[in-house]
Amino acid sequence: APVVRSSIAVLGFRDLSPAAESSWIDPAVSELMDIELGAGQQLRTMPPENVARMRREFSLTPQPMYPAQTLRRIGSNLGADYAVAGEYQTRGDRVHLDVALFDLRSGRQIAAVGDESAQDKLSDLAQECARRIRAHLGVRLSSVQGAAGRLPVEPTAMEAYARGMERLRQSDALGARPYLERAAGIAPSNPLVH
Repeated sequence: APVVRSSIAVLGFRDLSPAAESSWIDPAVSELMDIELGAGQQLRTMPPENVARMRREFSLTPQPMYPAQTLRRIGSNLGADYAVAGEYQTRGDRVHLDVALFDLRSGRQIAAVGDESAQDKLSDLAQECARRIRAHLGVRLSSVQGAAGRLPVEPTAMEAYARGMERLRQSDALGARPYLERAAGIAPSNPLVH
């Protein structure tokens, strides 16, 4: 019998920081979590453009918690079993990230993890949180299956990449282009930005 992989959607992360300059962290962490959760292909991640469409249709903004009925509607709309969402706050050059794991069939939160790092270690922070979420779902990866090497880890490249991808998911290819070109200029050897 074929193995049926559980599916997971990254719903986004609410910015608790008072300054708007940190708004790029939501799409960056969402992208990083999506890649890390899908590493090793033991979990099937929902395409970010499907999540963006669903968020528009439901007028959803990133939240650390959702009502059970909303979670079940999200699961039905996306065809997903699980979702992660949360919030973050910047303090100086540090980022604190809280991630909640939801079972979309029952509409219940089943785990929560939190961690903190320097902003220039955002990919490490997302990788660690994703590892802990996978562990809650019983998914373990060998050390060669990690995805961090594929991401633009230079902070200025990550910010440009995240802002560009956010615009692409809002169907604004012209607005995305200068950000993605900037990311490619800063991190030319990174395949993700090409």
